[in-house]
Amino acid sequence: SQDLILSHDGTDSLIDNLTGNFYIRNQANDKDIVFICDDGSGGTATYFYLDGSSATNIFSKDVLLSDNISLKIGNAADMKLYHDGSNSYINQ
Repeated sequence: SQDLILSHDGTDSLIDNLTGNFYIRNQANDKDIVFICDDGSGGTATYFYLDGSSATNIFSKDVLLSDNISLKIGNAADMKLYHDGSNSYINQ
């Protein structure tokens, strides 16, 4: 029914979901989901991974948030860090 399409156009590879939520699931006990990409020097590096044994998101490279995008912390987003292009803010 073409609800999920894996494709390659000769240059790029795509996964397209055309219905419902898209889940990536690893059901192996205490194992991880690892995101690896080119490191800019001809090799590869792990950028981040989901550590199944410690239930933790681990970032191994910098995280860049564009201007005017907030990092919200807490269930009610009661702490917010952001930069507006000129100034940096921490709000509670």
